[in-house]
Amino acid sequence: NDKFSPSRYNLGLTYVKLQNESMALDSFKQSVAINPEYEKGYIEQARVYNRLGQLSECVKAYNTLIARFPDNISAIMELGSVYYQYGKYEESEKQYKIALGMLSKSEEYTQTAYNLSKVLYDEGKYSESQKYAWIAYDNKDFLINDISQSNIVYNYALVQEKLGKTT
Repeated sequence: NDKFSPSRYNLGLTYVKLQNESMALDSFKQSVAINPEYEKGYIEQARVYNRLGQLSECVKAYNTLIARFPDNISAIMELGSVYYQYGKYEESEKQYKIALGMLSKSEEYTQTAYNLSKVLYDEGKYSESQKYAWIAYDNKDFLINDISQSNIVYNYALVQEKLGKTT
């Protein structure tokens, strides 16, 4: 049904599985053209652009989504990850800080603090990185995955070592 947003969206997901990103992108664009409030279509457009390595289009798609749906924390966090992936640490830092300000203590909060700590570490902002590494460390029990908890402990130790706090 070419007048029903979910059908265009689902078609896009099918094209993603078939590794036809061009047709997937067209389908996701159609889903929001039919219904501009169809949030899922926007985020998938951004994800396709990211997989295609089209940073400017990807960022534009995320910004459109966030402007229309400012409470979409997942989009803000994903944009932070995209910026990090492309080495745009200041922009990544900004997105993660926005997301942290919107989250309550949870698995997402802990993971976002960890991600922000890594960005700040890579920027050489070790003291500020320590703050967020500690937040993640202090909230690691929200994570049920032992590997994720281990990564948080390891990250906190790296930051501490960088600051000369080897004990």
